Formats: sequence, C-alpha cells, structure tokens
Amino acid sequence: GVRERIYRQKFVIKFLNNSIQQLGPFAFYSIGGYFVISGDLEIGTLVAAIAAHKDLAAPWKELLAYYQMQADATIKYDQVVSQFGPAGMRGPDYQMVEADDLGPLTGELTAANLTLNDDQEVPVVDGVSMRLPLDKRYAIVGSGGSGKDELTLLLARLLDPDNGNISLGGGDAALLPETVTGRRMAHVGAAAFVFAGTIADNLFLGLKHRPLRSPEYTGAAAKHRALYVDEARRSGNIDFDPDADWIDYTSAGVEDADTLRQAGLGVLAQCGMGEEVYQFGLRGTIDPQARPDLAAAILRARVGLRQHMAADPALLVLVEGFDTDAYNLNASVGENLMFGNPVGDVFDVEHLAEHPYVLDVLAQVGLTEQFLSVGYQVASTMVELFADLPPDHELFQQFSFISADDLPDVQALLQRSDRANLAALPDEDRGRLMSLPFKIIPARHRLGLVDENLQGKVLEARRYFAANLPDELRSAVEFFDVTEYNAAANIQDNILFGKVAYGQALAVDRVGALISEVIMELGLHEVVAEVGLSFEVGIAGSRLSTAQRQKLALARALMKRPDILILSEPTASLDSATQAGIMQALLAEYEGRCLIWSVQRASMAAGFDETLVMRQGRLMERGSYADLSQNNECVRELLASE
Repeated sequence: GVRERIYRQKFVIKFLNNSIQQLGPFAFYSIGGYFVISGDLEIGTLVAAIAAHKDLAAPWKELLAYYQMQADATIKYDQVVSQFGPAGMRGPDYQMVEADDLGPLTGELTAANLTLNDDQEVPVVDGVSMRLPLDKRYAIVGSGGSGKDELTLLLARLLDPDNGNISLGGGDAALLPETVTGRRMAHVGAAAFVFAGTIADNLFLGLKHRPLRSPEYTGAAAKHRALYVDEARRSGNIDFDPDADWIDYTSAGVEDADTLRQAGLGVLAQCGMGEEVYQFGLRGTIDPQARPDLAAAILRARVGLRQHMAADPALLVLVEGFDTDAYNLNASVGENLMFGNPVGDVFDVEHLAEHPYVLDVLAQVGLTEQFLSVGYQVASTMVELFADLPPDHELFQQFSFISADDLPDVQALLQRSDRANLAALPDEDRGRLMSLPFKIIPARHRLGLVDENLQGKVLEARRYFAANLPDELRSAVEFFDVTEYNAAANIQDNILFGKVAYGQALAVDRVGALISEVIMELGLHEVVAEVGLSFEVGIAGSRLSTAQRQKLALARALMKRPDILILSEPTASLDSATQAGIMQALLAEYEGRCLIWSVQRASMAAGFDETLVMRQGRLMERGSYADLSQNNECVRELLASE
C-alpha cells in the first residue's frame, strides 16, 4: 500500500512534467497556428510565447527539487528533535539555574514508595521506603538482580523513578537543580568512563561547573571573543568561555592550582593510584625552560644516583653510563652514533639508513661497506634462527630485528643478493640491509658483529656527526651531556643517564628501587608525581588498565568532597587487597558523613554503620551487620555463597 501511494504521487508529478514540456508546445503550435491563419494572432506573438514556454521547464524543476529538499529536511529535523527531546526530559533550568544555597546537605535522605520499572513494566525497584540520616555510612547488600544497583542510581538522581519520590533535607530532590545534586552528591558505578586527556583533566572534572576567572583579552583577541559571544547568543548557545579557569578551588578545599595538585595526589593515593601516577611521572617529560627548578633537581638526583652506586660495587655494574669517549655496549649502534635522543621523526632509528646526512657520516668514516656486510650477516642470522618459529614466539620479541611478517621479504632479499658485491644492490635493498646494524645492542644480542674495530669507527662517526650537523638539523637531536637536562628524555632516563645492564639479575627492579630511594632523599617524590598528572590517558582511557580507570573515577568523585557519596560496586575490577585498602580509607574519610555503598560481597558490609538488605527489588530489612549476619536468612545465604 505504501509503495502504491509513492508511485501514484511520483507519476502524477511525471505527468505534470511531461504535460508542461510536451503538450505545451503542441497546444501553442496547433491552437496558436489556427489563430495565426485566421488572422486573430500575430506570428511574432506566437513565436515569443513558444520561446517563453521553453524557459518554463528549468524553474519548474528547481521548484520541485526545492519541495523535495524541504520535505527531506523536515523529516530529518523531526528525527533529530525526537532524539534530543525524549519524554520526561528536564528543562534547561535544571542545569543552568544557580541555586541560592550551595551549602552542605544536612538532615535526611528520604525515599517514599520508590519504584522503577524496566522496559516490560516489571518492577526492578519495588516500593522502597526508607529514611537515611546523612551522618552515617550504609552498605547495601543483595544478589545480582536484587535492585541494589538501580537503587543507588535513583538515590543519586541519575534515574527518575516511575513512582514515589526522594527528599533531601526535607525538600523534594526532583526540584533540586543540578548545581546542588551535581556538586554535593557523587556516584561511581562498576564501569568507569574516562575521557581523552590527561589524568589531571579527568581528576578535576567534577570541579568545573562555570567559568570563574576569565582571561583578559585585548586587541584582536578581544574582537574574536566578542564575535564568539554574539554568535553564541544569536544561535541560542551558551556563551561561556572555554579558555577561562573553570576550577572551583573552594569546593576542593584549596586555594590555588599548586595546592589543588597536592590535594589531587592525596586523593589518588587514597584510591590506591598514588604509586602508579608516580611511575607515570618518572616516564614523563618536562620542559627545562619552563621548569628550571625541577630540571636542576633531577640533575641533583643524577649525581645522587651515581654516589649511591659508587658506594656499592654490586650496584655499579647495574648501569652503564653515557660517556662521550666510550662506546655503550647496552645501547644500540644508532644511539651510540647519535649519542642523544631524536626529537621528532627526522632521526628515527627505523629510518636512519635512509637519512642523507647519516649516510654521508657513514661514508666519511668508511663505515658504508662495513654496515652493508654487517646488515647482510644480521639478516642471514635472523632468517636462520627464526624461519621455523611461530610468529608469536617470545624470541621474536626479545632478539629479532625483523617481524615475522617481514621475514619472507628478507629471505627474498638474501636470495637476490651477492655477498661479494653488496654495493651493486638497488638503493632500496641497500637501505634495508643497512638499517639492521643500527638496532644491534651488543650486550643483549651477542652476535659478535659489533667488535672493537666497529665500535671505534662508530665513535669516530659520533664525533663527525656532532661536529658537522647542519644548523637546520640541530633541533632534531638532543645530545647527551652529563651537566645538562635532556629535554627529549623522560625523568627516569635523565636520572639514570645511561642504560641498565643486560644480564644482571633483577637489574631493572633494583635500579628502579634505587632511583626511588634517591628521589625520596631529595624530597622529589611529590614533584615527580605531579608530572604524572599530565600523563595522557588515551581515547576513553585506553592507555590505562580497567583497574586504573576505576581508581581514577573514584578519585574524581572524592575530589569535589561530596556530602553524599554513592558507590555501586566501584572496586569490582580490583584485587582483594586493593579493595580492602580503598574501603578502609573511604570509611575513615566518611566517618560522620553519608556514604552509601552497594557492596560486591555481603562480608564487605562489616565496617559500615548500617546494612540494607535488597531482594527482588524490595528492601527486606535493615540493621547492623552483626545482627543481620546472624539473624537474616538472605544475608546468611550471601555469606555462605562467598
């Protein structure tokens, strides 16, 4: 039936089109011709009418196209509006109106006949009524599907009940604007969302409500800002300044950005993420021009590390330091040649053999043919050792310079190469062979190819590389200097100023512990951890583990110091020891305040002031954990199932 209606309308339009284009000229020629013959019409008038009719088709088609576009736009607009305007959607005042009183919430959190139905109108939360004084800590226990998690969402005002209401301090919570519920309450569920940005961006998100301190604009910037505001207001958008300082330091209980970072580190430590952020800081980089004080402190740590190692010969062999006049056996040939860290992709180790200046350096010191020969030997050894191994074998990760996917191409390269005349190879094949020696680490790979003769020539090439580096390439490499901070290296590598020795038992762990000891002695632990706040978490927190994302979400909620903290199995992805540590810290933090925790296991409710038992959407009983664990059948079943 729909198809028939579409075709009827379609062919009515086609009929009109064809009538205008075909019947029109026929009518003009036949009827107009008759009037011309009979003398009632001038032939010039007829010709003018026919010419005008020819120009009628184009605007008619444009008119039809306009009506079609209008109909399509109307349908799409209705679809968009339906997506952004669902039934029960709150008005803009819920988010935009600033409450007169943003003081602490006091009194009771009261639920009366609270009911929430699923899509099939089956009650998930069924007629729950309770009064929760805001000076106690509550644990909600229940099996999966008991409604405990949905209850926490209702109490946090993240879901609207189908029936019943919630009161806060004697007032209807449904009428409270988000400026109250969003700032004085916090909810963390079992699945934490972390957005792309730094750890600090995510940690301090709950403190950003409105722009509080706008920057001063002058000149062109002021005109651009005025244009932005005018455009936003005329289009009905918010004219808040994205570049303003949005952080509410008062809510966090701090005075400025420095104390905010310190408070953030304290909250992260409370959530079991302090050491991880410190490790992120060790792997982070700083701008020594912007932070000269920190760069100087890192250099002191470098000296302190050397003093610790010099005092104990067992530690001295763990690290091979960088020396301008010595070859570092624990660094690659490429690192020894540059004697520095590449900045950008210009001197990337994967493409060193393609760079004209590097090739010129090798030619000047007579290393070109030797690199070709070593590259051929490396390729032959790799093919011989790894040809029969599966692609996921651990030896590929440890020793191979060639991936399993590239191995057939290398085999083909060796077959078409004449070892006695490698210089005659095409440029692409020569570059492929010469790229392999740059990746050799003598202490690790032990192929016997980087002998003392080759090491001496590489040192000669190092000196030539630094002395003759063109000015336009100076910024592409940050040379090692024992007296200078290396901006291209991370903090840990700057302190180490060398390479951890291969083959030494637990060398990485022992050196890491020694670096941490030196940092603690110099009082730099907190400063390094602050650098870790700038760690980029990746898209949706992809660079963090599930446990780290969960800890960060907890810290984000704690950062705004909510009066009511509502948690729904927030530590389910963490190990038992970490769970216990976080729970102990939060119970201590919220003594005398309101903490509502839907616990993963019934035994976790032992430290709370009161326990609420949920079953099949109903609140079955409430009381102390000691009484319920003895007298409540549901709690005893949950404890027995653990």
